[in-house]
Amino acid sequence: MTEISKATGIPCRNIYECINLLIMQYDVPIGGVRSKGRHGIFIATNEAERTAAVTPLANSAREIQRRVNKLQQMEL
Repeated sequence: MTEISKATGIPCRNIYECINLLIMQYDVPIGGVRSKGRHGIFIATNEAERTAAVTPLANSAREIQRRVNKLQQMEL
């Protein structure tokens, strides 16, 4: 995102909003990579790329849900 932001002058937050819009309203299968120094976005063109896009999102969603569950169960 940083490279796109620097090249275009568009803040990263706006780029993320545009990516979300492309996915949610225009059905563009955009995925993100964040591993071992590799960061970037791509348009999935096959099942392997779709899986590469979905897997980290699903893992993050599970971890967030675990945190929500834990917080809801805590004594106050």
